[in-house]
Parts: sequence; structure tokens; C-alpha cells
Amino acid sequence: MARNEDIGDLPSLRPDSDEIKGAGKQSFSDNKGANAYADVDEGTLRRGSRDSNRPIAAPRPMQTGSPQVAANSNGLLWFLMLIMVVGLSGGGYWSYNKLTDVDLLLTVSRGELEHARKRIGELEALVVATDVNSNKSGTVIQTQVRLIDNRAKERNKFIDTEIDKLWGVTYRTNRPDIEENQKAIDNNTTAVKQHQESLKTQAERAQLQQSSITKQQAQVEKISQASQLAAQVLEDQLSQVKSLQEKIAKVLSQVAVQESTLADQNKTVLGQAQIFDQHAQDIADLKTSVQTVSQLVGGSSVGEDIDVLAKSLVELENKAKLLDVMEQNTNQLDDRVFVVEASIGSVDAFRRDTNQKLDQLEKQIRKLSYSE
Repeated sequence: MARNEDIGDLPSLRPDSDEIKGAGKQSFSDNKGANAYADVDEGTLRRGSRDSNRPIAAPRPMQTGSPQVAANSNGLLWFLMLIMVVGLSGGGYWSYNKLTDVDLLLTVSRGELEHARKRIGELEALVVATDVNSNKSGTVIQTQVRLIDNRAKERNKFIDTEIDKLWGVTYRTNRPDIEENQKAIDNNTTAVKQHQESLKTQAERAQLQQSSITKQQAQVEKISQASQLAAQVLEDQLSQVKSLQEKIAKVLSQVAVQESTLADQNKTVLGQAQIFDQHAQDIADLKTSVQTVSQLVGGSSVGEDIDVLAKSLVELENKAKLLDVMEQNTNQLDDRVFVVEASIGSVDAFRRDTNQKLDQLEKQIRKLSYSE
């Protein structure tokens, strides 16, 4: 506390900010004016001292080269004066900057010192308060601890006595129950062991069933794949059967056309057979008439009748040749009809076979659909 009071009594060395700004401006202007006046005064004093120390010489006669020497000496003096002015101005500017920096540092340090003083005061107040509170709280806590300790000792004594009483009562009353429970626990341990063994066997069975199920699943997958392949094969066969049915329908249409043509040909053949029978009857009649005519010719001498009969015989022979050709055509037609009937029979047999195959395929498809 004494040290802080001593620090608080120290006067502040730093001027105010307004004073620093005004003093800086005035010092800079005063330095410029003072430097100029000082330079002029120093030049005059130096000249006066030089003039006072030198002996007064006699006047010299006027020469032509003296003005040049004076001009040169004045130029050097003015050059030196300029150098001095520039140096003084630069030094003043540098010193002004340094002074401003120092002032800023002083302001910052003063602010920090004030903040530190305030903080130190607050900490001292807190320390004093904590000392007082700690002293008070220490005594209070000691008294409370003593009270709590005494109460705890009393409670422990009461609890120990009650526990002894309860233990005696419970030990006497519950001893047979405890023994029975121990026996039951032993029996339960044996039962638990048996259950564990049965669980192990069941787990092994479950593993075996799981392996069999996996095998069955693999078989089912294989069967499903085979059924899919069979279904594809059946679809291919059905497509083939459909194409065969279409071909059979075309063949049947052709057969129907051929049957119609054969029926027409049979009709024509029957008509030709009737015509042939009529011609045969005509030939027989002509033969009988020729015989009668020949008998008559044998008894007569008419030549014209003979010529007419010869022509009629030639015509009859031509008709007989035509009848032979027609018989050959009828025989060929009979052969064709037989071939067509045989082909129709083969087509009917093929149709029956295809229908049986279609029925079998439909049955297989139904079985596969029911199995899936």
C-alpha cells in the first residue's frame, strides 16, 4: 500500500496533448527563425571578430582583379550558409519527429501506468475483502465441520446398533431360507448345465439344418435355372410348333385346292368315261352295221357305198385311238389321285403327331408353372 501511494504522489512528466501540439508548432517556427537569426548573427560576429583581430592595413591602390576575389569569397559564404541552413532544418525536422515519438511513448506509458494503478487498487481491495471473508468463512466452516462430524458420529453409532439388531434377527429367521435357496441354486445350476448342453445340441442341429437349407437353396436355384432353360426351350419349341402349324395350314390349303382340282378332274374323267362308253357303243353299233353292210356288199356291186363305209371306218379308228389316249390320261390321273391321297394321309399323320407333341408341351408347361 505504501509503494502505491508513493507512485500516486509522483507528478506527471508528460504535458497535455494540446500543449504538445502547440509547443511543437511554435518550436518548429521558432527554430526556423532562430536558426536564421543565429546564422546571420554568427556571420556578423565572425566578421567582427576577424575585423577586430586584423590590423588595419593601408589602403591599396585600385586593381582590376579585386572584384573577382570578393565575388568568389561571397559565393563560398553563401554556399556555406545554405549548407548550414539545410543541415539545421534537417536536424530540426528529425528532432521534431523524435520528440513526437517520445511524446507518444510517454502518453502510452502514462495510460498504461494509470490502468495499472487502477488494476492494482482493485486487486488490493479484492485481497482485503478476500482476507476478511476467508477469516470469517474459515471460522464458520470449522464450526460447521465440527457439527457435521458430531452428527455423523452419532448417526454411525445409531446405524451400527440398528444393523447389529437387524443382522441378528435376519440371521436367525432367514438362515433356513438361505440354506434352501442355496440348495435350489445348486439344483438350478445342474438344470442350467443340462439346458446348456441341450442348447449346444440344438445349435448343432440348427447348423446342420442351415447347411441343408443352403444346399436346398442351391438346388432350388439350379432347378430354377433349369426351369428357366426348359421354359426357354419350350418357348422355342412352341415357336417352332407355331411355324409348323402355319406350314401345315398352308399345306392343308394346298391339299384342299388339290382336292378341289381332283374333284373337278374326277368329274371330267367321269364325263370322259361316259363319252368313252358311248363311243364304244357307237363302235360296236358301227361294227355290227359294217358287218351287215359287208354282207350286203358281198351281194351287191355299188362302189360309192363302199367308199362311204371306208371313210366311216377310218373315222371310227381315229376315235378309237383318241379313246386309247383318253384311257392313258385317265390312268395317269388315277395315279396322281393315289399319290395325292397318300400325301394327304402322310400330312394327316404328321398333323396328328404335331398335335400330340403340342399336348405334351402344354402339360410340361403346366407342371413347371405349378412347381414354380
